[in-house]
Amino acid sequence: MMQFEPGLAIWTLLTFLFLVILLSWKVWPRILSALEEREEKIKTALSDAEKAQKDAIQKMEETKEMLNKARKEAQDIVKQGVERAEKVREELIEKASEEAKSIVEKTIKDLERERDKAVSELKERAVDLSVAIAAKIITSSLTLEQQTGLARQAIKDLESKI
Repeated sequence: MMQFEPGLAIWTLLTFLFLVILLSWKVWPRILSALEEREEKIKTALSDAEKAQKDAIQKMEETKEMLNKARKEAQDIVKQGVERAEKVREELIEKASEEAKSIVEKTIKDLERERDKAVSELKERAVDLSVAIAAKIITSSLTLEQQTGLARQAIKDLESKI
């Protein structure tokens, strides 16, 4: 069993006190200063991290604002492009309509001119034919049947010339 030895206890106590005094005088201040430094570094790192996080959030918000602004500008540009295209389309339709109207009017005038010319020629031929028929009738004594046949023949000649 173990017995209590007072001499050993005194020397153990003295060694312990010596070590406590030595540690508190030389080592303990260094340990405390190292812990304080570490605590300060951790606080600084946390502060820097918070600041970086705030900066990142601010940058993200700025980026979102810029993106929204860019989207709005893009939408405005597209809208303006559509409006311009619509305006150009309307102008082209109006111009084509005017050109078509002009072509139709010109064609109508040309057709009227050609019709008038054809009617005039037809009248001249009818007059010529009438004169020729009258001359034949006058120069020869024809029966009514012969006169009718000559008129019909003249009409056929007129139709073939037209």
